[in-house]
Amino acid sequence: MQTFNHTERSVLLGRSVADSSLESLLVDGKYEDVLRSAPARLVFGTDLDSSASFSTVSPFDPEFSPSDIQPLIQSLVRQYVLREGPSAWSDITAIGACCLCAFMETNWTGPELRLDPAQLLPGPLPSQWQESHISIAPIDLPEGADKHEIGRREQNRVYLGAVQSEQRTELDQALLRMLEADGEEAYALTPRPLYLHFARVLLVDLPRELREERDKMAPSGLWWAARAVLAQQSLLDYPAQSLLDQIIELFDTAREYMPKVPAGVMLDSVRSVDDTRAKHVDEARVPQLDKVMEDEPIDTEHVDDAAPVPEPNSSNSDAWDNVSVAD
Repeated sequence: MQTFNHTERSVLLGRSVADSSLESLLVDGKYEDVLRSAPARLVFGTDLDSSASFSTVSPFDPEFSPSDIQPLIQSLVRQYVLREGPSAWSDITAIGACCLCAFMETNWTGPELRLDPAQLLPGPLPSQWQESHISIAPIDLPEGADKHEIGRREQNRVYLGAVQSEQRTELDQALLRMLEADGEEAYALTPRPLYLHFARVLLVDLPRELREERDKMAPSGLWWAARAVLAQQSLLDYPAQSLLDQIIELFDTAREYMPKVPAGVMLDSVRSVDDTRAKHVDEARVPQLDKVMEDEPIDTEHVDDAAPVPEPNSSNSDAWDNVSVAD
């Protein structure tokens, strides 16, 4: 089974990637650059016009709805993979990861991206679903502003606090309904749920045949998918068991693709030391146990004279001397 390649391991560990790939931009936190890149514009169909043919509901159709976003993007993903080959999955995974990171920055960590996620979509959708911003200039806060809005204003964050258009409000509400699980609703004031929806579409909700191909070519997508579901779980009032099961399954599957790491070598060594320790304990206690079984009096005076148990850093333990740290 193929394990995470060197680039995937570097990305997950936050190490720099020595090339100009999307993974390199992801590690450097340049999420907007990734989402404005040529591969992302193909995956989202940003530059498509009305002359393009669609196997799903056209974004130029007045009846296009939020529920049509997923089949549209997944059909474009198929086209991108056919065009670029299996290597396309590293780009798709990086794009999905950047959508997730953009959502996390908007809702928790900051700084907030200036890029409206609706701008990634094709046709009239960016203008139809355009978000409104609050001013980042030092102005008086609206009456009744809470501490969260004050904090975001001080960080020059531009989304929360703005009154959205009716179309954008309907989009956000529809997406939040899609994020419900086990009857638990997502937080109603969650900003930019479209970013999390994009992450789920590209990482979690792929059709089976695409997901299986992704797992072979870019297995780190499983790790990012688990994180996307965990972000969704964080929006609910109470944890959903179905999401927890999905998170565990994704991480378990991702673990199958993980290479042998120093922690694994160390764990094997610890187990070896534990086995040695248990052997010495047994050798010291078995004679006493035999006396009990034979109803003989136990020599309690010399119980403490049993063979000493070696410590992990003892020179008697070869297991710790043989630990090798592999990259």
